[in-house]
Amino acid sequence: MSKTVVVIGSMAAALAAVGVLGLVEVLPAEATFPGKNGEIAFQSDRGGSYEIYTMNRNGTKIDKLTTNPAPDEDPAFSPDGKKIIFMSDRDGDSDIYKMTVKGRKVVRLTSDPAVDTDASFSPDSKKIVFATNRNGDDYDIYKMNANGTKEIPLTTNRDIDEDPAFSPNGKRIVFRSNRDDNSDIYTMNADRTERTRLLRLTTDPAEDEDPAFSPEGNKIAFESDRDGDSDIYKMTVKGHRLVQLTTDPATTFGADWAVR
Repeated sequence: MSKTVVVIGSMAAALAAVGVLGLVEVLPAEATFPGKNGEIAFQSDRGGSYEIYTMNRNGTKIDKLTTNPAPDEDPAFSPDGKKIIFMSDRDGDSDIYKMTVKGRKVVRLTSDPAVDTDASFSPDSKKIVFATNRNGDDYDIYKMNANGTKEIPLTTNRDIDEDPAFSPNGKRIVFRSNRDDNSDIYTMNADRTERTRLLRLTTDPAEDEDPAFSPEGNKIAFESDRDGDSDIYKMTVKGHRLVQLTTDPATTFGADWAVR
């Protein structure tokens, strides 16, 4: 029986945590934790511009995957460990790209002049969800095929919907939204042809962000400043049994789950 752990990171702390595993140079970065190949992908500006890197989970064998002068950011593994999606403005605007885990066969998936961000794979690696402001100043959640085709909006809210992530069975999407005048956590159906079944999970006046499903799909981890500073919490998929997991006064966010 697998054990589930919550992995916690931040712009400055994500690689700091990895530094304990053997990295000497710790620079601002964000990390996305292992896919099937056991590697960790992260962004770093150690070369002067943000690029995408991978390394073994013990901090060894750091490989630089991108060398573009434009910032390459927010990497995410496909669940099968074969591909990495990331955000870059190398073509003049923020679009989403895909490449192999060796940094080869870079493919531009989105080409809208708007900002496309927060990309995440479905469990079967066939779909990608992301946030975009292509409908105006607000952000909505979109879904597309892994090859960039058939982009469809899942939300058309006039406020901000961001940070989407699939449930382990691919049927639900968790995200954060300020549609009710506050940043809270919501879930909805991943298939827009069905009734959306939007469910609001948090109602605290604080800012709740960066949600992620547990591998079993019965818990959600997220970041909140409801205790006066930024900490990680978990709850059931119905928004019950809230548990605060971190209490340090430092800024802590970017929670994700790993299975071991």
